[in-house]
Amino acid sequence: MTRQNYLFGWILVIGKGAEQELTGMVTSGLEGFVGDFGTNKMVVAAKGIALGLLRPQTTALMRTWSFYQDAQSICFVEGDFYGDFHDYRPLCGEDPNLAKMLLQNYNDEKSEAIAALNGCFSGFLFDRQSSVLSTFVDRLGVRVLYWSFEKDSLVVSSNLASFRRLRSLDLDPDAAFQFLTVGFPIGERTLLRNVSIQLPCTINVFRAGSKTSFHYWNVPKRSKRVVLEEAVQSLVHSMEDFIDRVYDRTDGKTLGLGLTGGHDSRVVLSALAYNRRSFEVMRFWARNFDDPVAQQLCSLMNVPVHTLHMTAWSASELKNIKNNVFVYSEGSIFDGWAFAGLGKQCAEREIEHLLVGFSRRPDQRTADGSGAGTFRQSCGSGEIRS
Repeated sequence: MTRQNYLFGWILVIGKGAEQELTGMVTSGLEGFVGDFGTNKMVVAAKGIALGLLRPQTTALMRTWSFYQDAQSICFVEGDFYGDFHDYRPLCGEDPNLAKMLLQNYNDEKSEAIAALNGCFSGFLFDRQSSVLSTFVDRLGVRVLYWSFEKDSLVVSSNLASFRRLRSLDLDPDAAFQFLTVGFPIGERTLLRNVSIQLPCTINVFRAGSKTSFHYWNVPKRSKRVVLEEAVQSLVHSMEDFIDRVYDRTDGKTLGLGLTGGHDSRVVLSALAYNRRSFEVMRFWARNFDDPVAQQLCSLMNVPVHTLHMTAWSASELKNIKNNVFVYSEGSIFDGWAFAGLGKQCAEREIEHLLVGFSRRPDQRTADGSGAGTFRQSCGSGEIRS
């Protein structure tokens, strides 16, 4: 199998240079992207701004990008959207309406417009007259944006490696110390000096060489006293609502559940069963306490279960699956061969969507609570995240 170019990447340059100069910087930045990004390149430029996109040839389920401009403003947004935006359902692939609607709502509602987006996403709004740029990322920071002031220009990119083509890069010793002690650079730091990361759930406003940042949404404060039963019901209802939305976005197809016996996948199992959604359980024999728990759960639920014994697959076969079949929906290859085996089980049964209890990316400091993945090649395309 050959790896498909399934990731969506973008880079933006704001500056006082001529359009040709800004376009050149964007083109160089796109050439520096590292990862399985799309090969459909697009570069657009206007006075003071240039935008470059790397678009995938094949659109995965729920993945959307949208661009809009008028005489006053430019708006761009991309992401995997789980729900509607003000009663509008984003279209898979290029959406001609979403960016325009977002811009109109932002002019009226400001940060509340960004908070109304439901999914993992990133984007920007640019005011042509004032040259003020506002960038935003989703609440969990699943989509990542890096930014840096380079001479008289501002560069914002979804891929850290793109900065290699635009400036000389030096390691930030303080960030390296933090990485080696606590596991990640703190705050907006990255391992590179003078390159920062945008924090989750924020809007960065760049104006005249300066940057301000604010949160567009805050985690609701819980009551001082919460009865355990109320907390459980809140969690259960949230997961059931998510399962309904995912099932609707996947056209009601049978879902796969990677059940380990742990807490997170058990909550997903409960929501699938309670909502009476069609699903099959995929699991691997972990040889620990989780094995009998998962087996008993499947017996109680009376759902089909397919158990993977790791000795059944060769190391080379599983490595090939890992590299070519199953990926996290935000683009990270599965880091465990056991999970790659679950991907193969789904592929053999023509189940396009697999939910797993927990996922994380090695190049990111945030992890979302319930992961999911995308099949490629023999399984077609489709993705789920919570």
